[in-house]
Amino acid sequence: MLQTIRDRASGWFAYAIIFLISIPFALWGINHYLDGGGTQNVALVGGQPITIRTFERSYRQEQLRLSELFGGKLPDNLDNKTIKQAVLRQLIQEAVLTENLVGSGYKISDKQLVRQIMGYPIFQVNGSFSNNKYHQVLADQGLSPANFENMLRKQLLIQQFQSGIYASAFTTKQQRGWVVKLLGEEREVGMMVIPTSKFINSIVVKPSEIKKYYQAHANQFMTNEKVNVSYIRLSEKHLQSLIKPSVDELQNYYESHRKAYAIPNRVRYSEIVLDAPKIASEKDKLSSFVNQIRQLSASNGDIKHLATEISHKMKLRLGSVKINNVGERTDFPNVIEKALYKLKVGSISNPVEYDGKWYVLKLNSILTYDYLKYNKVKDLVQKDYLAEASKTQYENSIQRLSELAYEHPGSLQAASKALDLKIKQTGWFEKTGGSGIATNPKVVKAAFTKAVLDEGANSSLIELGAGDAVVIRVTGKKLPTVKPLTEVEDKINGLLVRRYATDEASKLAKNIEKDLTNGQSAQLVASKYQLRYRNLGWVRRDASIVPNAILNAAFKLGTPSSSDKPLVTATSLGAGNYAVVEVNKVRLPDDNAAQSKSTTAPTKNVLAQQLKNQMAVVLQALQESTEIKIYPSNLNY
Repeated sequence: MLQTIRDRASGWFAYAIIFLISIPFALWGINHYLDGGGTQNVALVGGQPITIRTFERSYRQEQLRLSELFGGKLPDNLDNKTIKQAVLRQLIQEAVLTENLVGSGYKISDKQLVRQIMGYPIFQVNGSFSNNKYHQVLADQGLSPANFENMLRKQLLIQQFQSGIYASAFTTKQQRGWVVKLLGEEREVGMMVIPTSKFINSIVVKPSEIKKYYQAHANQFMTNEKVNVSYIRLSEKHLQSLIKPSVDELQNYYESHRKAYAIPNRVRYSEIVLDAPKIASEKDKLSSFVNQIRQLSASNGDIKHLATEISHKMKLRLGSVKINNVGERTDFPNVIEKALYKLKVGSISNPVEYDGKWYVLKLNSILTYDYLKYNKVKDLVQKDYLAEASKTQYENSIQRLSELAYEHPGSLQAASKALDLKIKQTGWFEKTGGSGIATNPKVVKAAFTKAVLDEGANSSLIELGAGDAVVIRVTGKKLPTVKPLTEVEDKINGLLVRRYATDEASKLAKNIEKDLTNGQSAQLVASKYQLRYRNLGWVRRDASIVPNAILNAAFKLGTPSSSDKPLVTATSLGAGNYAVVEVNKVRLPDDNAAQSKSTTAPTKNVLAQQLKNQMAVVLQALQESTEIKIYPSNLNY
C-alpha cells in the first residue's frame, strides 16, 4: 500500500493535467456510509462536501482515461457503476486526508505551489514557464487556474504527509540483525504424510447417513434457474429471400449503376525484362542501354529488334533478355502500373525494379473505357440489387423493431404484426446458455437481466452479428428446486467418504504427534502405521523444494531443548491430507554474518513491509476518526 501511495503521489500530478484521476486502491469500502440527503453533494467528508459537479467531472475524465488505456473498448468488469465507485473512493480518500492534514497544521505555501506549477514541462515553452501556455492547457481540460491550483495544493499536502511518515519511520541496528537471523535461520526437519487415499477404500457410508446429509444440506443440491424466451429475429439474409425484383427493376438498377459493370482502362505495351545488375558497372551499362533504346525507338518502334541488337553490341552481361508484347491488360504489379500510367503513348520508361528483375516499358496504346452489356452481367446485377435492397430494408426494419419493442414492452405482438415476422420460441436454458440463439452470450445475458427476467419487459435490440438481430422476452421461468435424492446420492456418498477419510487422517496425525512427542522413534512410528518417514535435512524459510505448509509448520515451532527431544506438530496439507512435522535442531547465522547481510534485498523487503503496515494503520485511523456520509441517489448508478 505504501508503494502505491508513493507512486501515485510522485507521478499523479503531471498525469492528472490530462486525465486528472486514476483508479484508486481501495482503502475502505463505500457501503458503510450511505445516507439519504444531500441535494447538491455525492458525499460529505467531515465538513468537506464532494459536489455532484466535482464527481461528474472526475467521472468523465476517468472514463476518457480508461477508454484510451483499453483502446476504446472497456473490459466487461469495468461498467459505469464500478468506475463511479472507484472515482468516489478516490475523492473520499483525498477529502479524508486533506481534512485531517489541514487540521493538523500541514500547509502548502503559495511559493511551494508556484514552484511546483512552473516545474511542469507541459506548461513550458523552450524550457521556461509560459503563463499563456498554462491558461491554454487548463482551458483545454475545462479547468480554471483556481480549480487546478486547489486540486494541486491538496495533492502536495498528501505528499507532504507521506514524506513525514517515511521520515519518522526507522529501524534499529538490532532490528536489522533480528531480521537477518530470521531469514538465515535453518532447521533440521523430518516429516510423514498421511494421505486420505489410505482410508478411502475402507470407508462404507450407510444409506441413512446419505439421506440425513441430504435433508440437512438440501440447499447444496438445487437446480439452476431456467428460462425460455420468445423472440423476433430480423436478418438481411431472410429479407433478401423475400425480395422478387422484376426485369424492369433490374434493368433500371443496371442503368443507374453502369459504371460498376464497365471494363476499366486497358493498355497495350511492350516490355524488356532483364536480370537485375549485381555490380555498379553493369548498372551504368543498363542506363546507357535504356537511353539508346529510347533515342532510336522514335524512328523505329520495334524495341524487340533494338533491345537484341544493342545488348549484343554493348556486350551486356545481364542474363536473359526477354521481350514481351503485352496485349490488353488491366492487372499489373503496383510499381509496373505506376510506371506505365506516367508514360505517353510511344514513350519508354526508365528501368523499373520488381521481384529481382528490371523492366523497361513502352506504352503502345490505351484502350477506351467500355461498358458490359446488361445480358452479360444480369446475374451480377441481380445479386447486387438484392444485397442493396435487403440492406436498406434491414436498416429501416431494425429501427422499427427497436421502437416497437420499446413502445410495447409487455409483448412482441405489435412488432410481429407490423413487420410481418414470426414470434419464435427457445427451449429451456440456464445462465450457462442453451441451444439456438441461446448459444449467444448476449442473448443469455439479456434474458437474465432484472428488466427482462423479473419485470417482464422486452429486451433492447441484441445484435447477433452483421445484419442479424433479435428482441427477446422471457415467457417461462423455472425457479431453483431441490434435486431428487436419487440424482445426487452418488455425489453425497463421495463427499462423505472424503470427509470421513479426512477425519481419519487427522486422527492418525494426532496419534503420531503424540507418539513422537513421547519419545518414540520416527522410523518405528512410520513402520507401525505403514507410512514413509522423510528426513528433509537442513531447510531455510525460503526453501523452494519444500511445500509451504510444511515450512510454515516447522518454523512456527520453538527450539528443541536437546537433539534427542524434537518438537512435533500435525498440520493440514489441504485436500484432506495431513502431515506430521518434527524439528530436531535449529541453527542461526552468527552476529558477523548477520551484520554483513543487513542491507541485502530480502532484509530490505521485510523492513519495507513493516513501513507499509505503518502507513496502512495511520490511514485507517484517519478514516475511522472522520465522519463520512454518502448520498447514493446522486450517483446515478
